[in-house]
Amino acid sequence: MVRIENERPIDDATVEIPVDENALEADANLSIVTWDPTSDEPWTPVETEIDRDAGVATAEVDHFSFFSVFRIEEWEDETSDTITLDGNETDGETGNESGIETADFVFVNDESGSMSGSPTHYAELAGKRFVGALTDSERAGRVGYASGANLDQPLTTDHDAVNSSLERLSASGGTNTRAGLRVGLNHLEEEGWENRSAVMILLSDGKSGSDPLPVAEDAADAGVKISTVGLGNNINENELREIAAITGGDFYHVEREEDLPDTFERVAENQTGPDLQDTNGDGIPDLVAEMDLSMPTGEPGVVGEPLNLDPTALDTSGDGILDNETVDIKYRVFQEDNETKLHASVTYAEHHPARIDTTGDGLTDAEQLSDRTITYTDSRSDSLEFLSELKDADDVDDLDGLEGDVLATDTVCSDPLVDDSDGDGVTDAEEVRLGTDPESRDTTGDGISDSEGLNGDYDPTLFDIEPPEITVTYATFNDPDADVELKDPVDVDWSNGKVSFNDPVDASVRVSGSYEVDFTVTDSAGLDEARVVRDGDVTGPTRGRTGWSSEPHRESASSIRETAVLARPLRRYWPDSRCRAASVKPGSVDRSAVSGSKAAQSERY
Repeated sequence: MVRIENERPIDDATVEIPVDENALEADANLSIVTWDPTSDEPWTPVETEIDRDAGVATAEVDHFSFFSVFRIEEWEDETSDTITLDGNETDGETGNESGIETADFVFVNDESGSMSGSPTHYAELAGKRFVGALTDSERAGRVGYASGANLDQPLTTDHDAVNSSLERLSASGGTNTRAGLRVGLNHLEEEGWENRSAVMILLSDGKSGSDPLPVAEDAADAGVKISTVGLGNNINENELREIAAITGGDFYHVEREEDLPDTFERVAENQTGPDLQDTNGDGIPDLVAEMDLSMPTGEPGVVGEPLNLDPTALDTSGDGILDNETVDIKYRVFQEDNETKLHASVTYAEHHPARIDTTGDGLTDAEQLSDRTITYTDSRSDSLEFLSELKDADDVDDLDGLEGDVLATDTVCSDPLVDDSDGDGVTDAEEVRLGTDPESRDTTGDGISDSEGLNGDYDPTLFDIEPPEITVTYATFNDPDADVELKDPVDVDWSNGKVSFNDPVDASVRVSGSYEVDFTVTDSAGLDEARVVRDGDVTGPTRGRTGWSSEPHRESASSIRETAVLARPLRRYWPDSRCRAASVKPGSVDRSAVSGSKAAQSERY
């Protein structure tokens, strides 16, 4: 497992991970998987190419984060589990050997004229979606209503017959909701089984021409629930809500007919799900809590670890965070090979529900998820002002009032699934001690990561004030030549065999030649630009640089008596940029002198 980080966002990249020889020899479905701590997604497979000869897995990605190679089948087994129910897992009496509460369902479909066209089509699809969620032993029937009502399909376990009745949906006439509910209720009272609950699913897209509430009251007396689905904006929402409320059902409002299938799927989930025992009432049934489920998120040492939920406790770890706020678990009951089975999978976990400190980094999960305030400087001028205030302060209390002026403030937290939220090499526990932002690699925004600041003995909460480093590795003055110009005649004495001047000489001398200098400019924050200054003028081009340092560079010219190199670091705040100058005079550095030269002070330009 590897973690890859980059200073700047990427558009795309290729990730290659060596694969163990034993894994390649096994007949397994290998894939690169990735997990981004900043997302709400678990470890997720990405499209992968396996080169078995080279022993490498390759994938194209659009972000850097955690990567590993998993056997997909084994990974799915880690985060999910399936068990067979023995019939003793539900709350209360269910009246059947499987222990799963079953019901008789009657669809009461609006077939008025306003349902013609696509509403009827989507009503058919919605009904079929619901039927698909029924167990083999559950019965369903259908009533259609318009100006009147009729029983189109009596209760049956033949789900194909129910689907066929849905294909016969029509549209004409008015909206007599009362008649439709009465036919459905009468059929359930006459043909319903005493050991089963009875439910009607009412679909309507308009206002009823007669009062259906008396039928709802009769249904409530008979123990029949009515869940209502209102389609469009021409419904009597209050009426549909009251029908559901009287009978203990649910109300659903669907504005677009194409959303009907998804809505009916939700209705099915609420109506057909088993009443599994849930001792603590947290929404995670006891059986699900006891299943062999593992963490789908987290760094090594966290991902794949068993959840170990306590079915009787609301907060297994006792850290003050409820289990149902910590993990998301989806489960379903289904029939297979004449057996009733329960399948559950963990789709996400914010931290480990059975650990107080998920990663063992010394910070509790509750501490990491709680907001805290940090202070820092976000410009060079603020750093200088703060240091001046600090120098003059007799006590820490003297620094009160700098927040919001010299000191910027932020509210931060960290990720309990990793011990280093931002991947900068400084643990979250250390960031808490330092007062830095655990979810930002560079708290101050000066271009120097918090980790690099610590390694360079800088305070990572202060915006950097150090200038770039300029190293002159080579400088020379080649082929010197002097041109002497006499302004007045000169009286020369040759009498003693030597040249001597009887009077002071008024002359000018110009020295020329070829001057070369090699230099490298480095700054931890990245380099914005470097300039070569000749005889006090910036005669060379401005050379922009990015990255940690410039490439070694050579400048050459003739007739130059003095050269300087100016450099400025890469910064967000241009007005506060600072530069460093390195001066080199002809002859001051030869080929053997590579120690470099720096000016004694910083200057701005």
